[in-house]
Amino acid sequence: MLGDEIEMVNTYYYLQRKRFGNYLELDVRLKEDVLKNFKVPPLSLQLLIENAVKHNMVSRETPLKVEIFQSGEESITVRNNINVKLNKEVSTGIGLMNITSRYRILSKGQVLIFSDHSYFAVTVPLIK
Repeated sequence: MLGDEIEMVNTYYYLQRKRFGNYLELDVRLKEDVLKNFKVPPLSLQLLIENAVKHNMVSRETPLKVEIFQSGEESITVRNNINVKLNKEVSTGIGLMNITSRYRILSKGQVLIFSDHSYFAVTVPLIK
């Protein structure tokens, strides 16, 4: 269930808050019925949070805010502000390809990826 995935995300967030303190913020805005009645592929949301932390600076000067919210009847979005790292890690894109591949197997819905100079967002379909 989606609720179980959010619990995993909250556990990961708790650990990262030990590392980054108040400079890392997670805002989950999902209704209880969505949490109980829908699913996402295992660990997909946590992977998106991990990517946000991996690819962005997190500091007093550059706090990172990650949001998870319903973005349609049957989709949710994970969005974070962009804080470009001075020493960027090379991105292979394997994590996003992995999520996209899982959705191709489990659902007819499409994963949407959006990025501009301010935000990076991934919208994933919910599975009944």
